Amino acid sequence: MCSMKMSRLKFPFLLLAACAMGGIAGHCQTFAVTIKAPATSVSRNEPFAVSTEVRNVGTREEAIVVSPCLYPAEWSSDNPVVKLVDLACLQSASYSVKLKPNEAYRTSLFVRITSSESAKDRSVTFRLGNRVKLSGGESKPRSVTPPIWSKPLTIVVK
Repeated sequence: MCSMKMSRLKFPFLLLAACAMGGIAGHCQTFAVTIKAPATSVSRNEPFAVSTEVRNVGTREEAIVVSPCLYPAEWSSDNPVVKLVDLACLQSASYSVKLKPNEAYRTSLFVRITSSESAKDRSVTFRLGNRVKLSGGESKPRSVTPPIWSKPLTIVVK
């Protein structure tokens, strides 16, 4: 929920629209996404782990829906050569995770770099975005929910 008071704004509709599209300078964003890779260099087309964190940066407890078998639906890359790896899943159940302010949900994903934009590129920079789905009421499918993007991560390709 946006913490700015609507009465102080000249154009409250623009603020409301901005909050729906991801917020103005972080005022309306409830979650932050962080990614880290233990390896700084990888071989092309070889899967590697990326640690992810979805942190509640809001002021109230939020419950998110986590679906381990649907990570490719929850996560996306902003670089087309970085692909999420589908892993075999034994249990396809979704569950709710409650996050108090400043608490985080952490997991690891596997990604691979398929090819670089040009043969000369020795590194690839990308961000991962999570389409956070709130538990208890949000009816938007993940495919239309805008992702919350991490900061860029650069990996050297061998």
